[in-house]
Amino acid sequence: MRKSRKRVAQRYLRKRNIKKLKVNSGLAYISSAKKPVPVRRIKSPCNDKCRLECPQNVQEGDRLLLHEKF
Repeated sequence: MRKSRKRVAQRYLRKRNIKKLKVNSGLAYISSAKKPVPVRRIKSPCNDKCRLECPQNVQEGDRLLLHEKF
């Protein structure tokens, strides 16, 4: 008589792990309070009066690249 094998656990299909992947990649997901959380977006850049001089130090193209990669 043949013995059947145990099934392999598919951890990547579990709800908690799917949510983790979405949170870490910036995609929309449902929070633990059952509220929808929107996709992460780039906010408008700092103005010229920023004391850290963000517009001069980080160009718009670099900001877009950082947002996509992070």
